[in-house]
Amino acid sequence: MTDEEFKQHVENLMKNQVFSYSRLKLFEGCPFRWYLKYVENHEEIDSMPLMLGKAVHKAIEEKLLGKSDKEALLQGWKEVDYYAIDLVEYETLFQRANVVRGDALRPNTEVEKHFIFPLDGDGSPKLQGFIDMVQQIFGTHSFTDWKSNRLKYEPMDNMQLALYAWALSIIYNVPKVTGTLFFLRFFKDNAKSQLFTKVEMEEARSWALDLANEIQGNLEKHFLQHMPLEECFPAKGNPGCSNCPFAIRCSVQYPNILKSEGVFVL
Repeated sequence: MTDEEFKQHVENLMKNQVFSYSRLKLFEGCPFRWYLKYVENHEEIDSMPLMLGKAVHKAIEEKLLGKSDKEALLQGWKEVDYYAIDLVEYETLFQRANVVRGDALRPNTEVEKHFIFPLDGDGSPKLQGFIDMVQQIFGTHSFTDWKSNRLKYEPMDNMQLALYAWALSIIYNVPKVTGTLFFLRFFKDNAKSQLFTKVEMEEARSWALDLANEIQGNLEKHFLQHMPLEECFPAKGNPGCSNCPFAIRCSVQYPNILKSEGVFVL
């Protein structure tokens, strides 16, 4: 990237950036990692868990859209460019979703439902996302988020589902939405649901808006007011340090952060 291209890239981030839950969550966890990924455009290496999860999601989507199991699995693998995932594990996780072939062809079910809304009216930062499956049944509105995680957690442990519920409440003009986490690695207690009301939705929207405004403000402080990078986008020690693709860079600029997390880079 040339100096001029980088300047245009930064200006675009400050004016037109659209946020997602994962982008906000990354900044909350470590502003420095966010800066390296989204400002300096350093690519994060695709990992086995990431590619497996992506393939499984695509295969489930294809089955819901009417493909046979064989066709869906092939499309899911193709989605990750035939990455060397464990194919037995891949098929096992796919089967555990236990979805009905062609279910998304019915008028009350949608897959990969996209949304994009301003977080606080016109001119405010925008949030977008893709929801795995959305259903309308007997006047109720619900959605499911498939998870290939090895650990389960509750729907209220983070803001992702509440933000999705907020978006759906706008789309369908309803005060309540039920969100479900479906953990594909587990047989028992694999579905955890939560009814989201305006209270939880507003809490999530405010969380997202505060972080988005903080990011935009810090970009302006660093690039327009020339405040130091370490003040605007400091590194934060967290459990993800051991798997961070930028650990070597961090070890040079923030060696004490990695040591505090027990991470040592040779």
